[in-house]
Amino acid sequence: MTPLNALMCTLAACKCITARIHAEKQGIRLHDIKVSCNGVHDAAAFFGAKDAIPGFTEIKTTYQIKADNTPEEIERFSKFVDQNCPIGYTLQNPPKMASTLEPWID
Repeated sequence: MTPLNALMCTLAACKCITARIHAEKQGIRLHDIKVSCNGVHDAAAFFGAKDAIPGFTEIKTTYQIKADNTPEEIERFSKFVDQNCPIGYTLQNPPKMASTLEPWID
């Protein structure tokens, strides 16, 4: 598994957990849910291609939701999950990042 694969698994798991936690509160009678996430990226960037982007340029989530609700209610719920998933939020609103370099200690 590559780190990018791990990120997609993390995003899908977070959306699944978000759905499970909020289903009842949102009036969704959830029986089962499957979430998969796939991203588009150019691996050439990792190997030094100057004209390639080193991360995802697109991420798509696919939901399969088994619930005793109307298709419209399930659609609204999937949008709620997208808006309330912490990993999804972080990807859409990247935090400030910083790095430090510390001396090697044997």
